[in-house]
Amino acid sequence: MKKFIIAIVLIACNSLLAQVQFEAKVSKTTIGLNERLRIDFVMNMDGDNFTQPTFKGFKVIAGPVKQVSESWANKKKVYKKEYSYYLLPIKKGNLRIKQAMVEYEGKVYKTSPVKVNVTARVEK
Repeated sequence: MKKFIIAIVLIACNSLLAQVQFEAKVSKTTIGLNERLRIDFVMNMDGDNFTQPTFKGFKVIAGPVKQVSESWANKKKVYKKEYSYYLLPIKKGNLRIKQAMVEYEGKVYKTSPVKVNVTARVEK
């Protein structure tokens, strides 16, 4: 009975470690009207059917650029898939980039919306 309980605990711990992570990362949260913003949608699994959000208030000037990497760290395989975009704001204010979506093993995962404050033009 002890071996059975230990096996269940190990399986539960292993499944917790292998949770799907899918997030949006921005280069800055405050930018000038003449600055570019980079946004990366990063996942730790090989998801399918990536759906980009609408970039209301922004013009997409590059992207999507897809990058996939696999490596080993501490005897564990580390997988990363990333979709990157470069955006140029077209208006000032507090803009919101909505959720991106991806499917993995029949489930849909969504990023959290991202808020970006766009200020007046910045002198370089």
